[in-house]
Amino acid sequence: MKKSILTTLFFAVLDFLCMTIGVLLGNLLDQTGNMFYAPAFTALVGGSVYMILVAKVPRFGAITTIGLVIALFFLGTKHGAGAFLELSVVS
Repeated sequence: MKKSILTTLFFAVLDFLCMTIGVLLGNLLDQTGNMFYAPAFTALVGGSVYMILVAKVPRFGAITTIGLVIALFFLGTKHGAGAFLELSVVS
């Protein structure tokens, strides 16, 4: 049980880093200043991390935990009520 919690938190941090890399790639390739391509690059970079998490931790709550971490980060950085939409999309 403790190992699966630590694995989930590790993958939450790794998924957050992949999301950061995906947003940076979207901003580097599209110089107009909008975030149109950021979700696509985030999915391309972080999709493999998500699939590895699903394979390693086949218990309920791992994906919800990652969604909560990302939603709380968005809420803490003043992205507003849209932060909890991330949780509903991930879960």
